[in-house]
Amino acid sequence: MKNKKTIGMIGIILALCIVIGIIYSVSKVNNALKEEEKIKEENKNEIKEKYVQLNEMAENFNTQKKEYDDLYNDTFLNNLKEKEERFIEALNSYQKILKEIQQIAEEIHNKCNQDYQDNTITKNCSSIKKTSESASNVFQNDVERYNILIDNYNTWLNENNINDLKLERYHLEQ
Repeated sequence: MKNKKTIGMIGIILALCIVIGIIYSVSKVNNALKEEEKIKEENKNEIKEKYVQLNEMAENFNTQKKEYDDLYNDTFLNNLKEKEERFIEALNSYQKILKEIQQIAEEIHNKCNQDYQDNTITKNCSSIKKTSESASNVFQNDVERYNILIDNYNTWLNENNINDLKLERYHLEQ
């Protein structure tokens, strides 16, 4: 009888330990899921904020691009030397905005590689990536156009035996 009571008590204690273990495990899993959900929500909010910032920078980029294009389209070989400083300032400003756009894209790159099951977030991430890539390509093309203009200018100077007015090509900052 005493053994049956002892075995019964051990069984009850063992059952309680199992129940407590299960409750503890479920609690830990639930807390982990809540923490994961909280992090996902924070990431979504950051993506939304960065998307708004990027749109503002994209507007600045487009404004700078238009100013650069106006300068470029109003430049000829015979007036390039006097506009060189404006070109360098424009390209430097242009590149600064590009770096800010790229920085935003880099900051949220890993966050955008997660599945949020939210179409708005997916579109924001896609837009940020495309805007960064597009801005980079546009800037590189404009630098290439400027450098071709410089090469043509320097060739024109050589053809006219003028060597003291040569200009340097624009070099991209890394």
